[in-house]
Amino acid sequence: MVITLDGLGHDFGKQCFGAVFKGEDNHLKRLKTCWSSGNSLGLFYGMVTEALGWRISDGEGKTMGLSAYGNADVLYNELVHYAPHVEGSDLVGGYDFNVKSDLINYRHSISEPAIAHLSKLAKQAGREQLAAAAQKLLEDIVIKWVDSLLRQYTEIKIFVLVVE
Repeated sequence: MVITLDGLGHDFGKQCFGAVFKGEDNHLKRLKTCWSSGNSLGLFYGMVTEALGWRISDGEGKTMGLSAYGNADVLYNELVHYAPHVEGSDLVGGYDFNVKSDLINYRHSISEPAIAHLSKLAKQAGREQLAAAAQKLLEDIVIKWVDSLLRQYTEIKIFVLVVE
């Protein structure tokens, strides 16, 4: 099983925020695709990165690094409705980033009110708390999703995760 997760990828001219493949006869067979921007873990994490004052698609490593200094429990529940959740073996829900264009400027694709709200939370509780909550939530969702996929596709014995 190969899983890809991206902020905004492309698949034959369509936006693709993640996909699940099965390796078969030296080819990858697509099993699932995440098409809705609300299902994008990358856009969720990018939104938090913007709220922390860094640029999306550039500062996510800083967000991850800062997360080690915070307490995830402080803002975890505040972030839950911004991120997709696992339903069955699908990523669903999450914040609708309303990404429509194939060629977009990431900075203008994410809701300013959401970034303003998260920035306010970071100022009140501390930037490290927001980063820690986002990192923990991301990890929790990915672990739960991968677990559900492995339960659904029991014949698959090898797992690869690609995160950009």
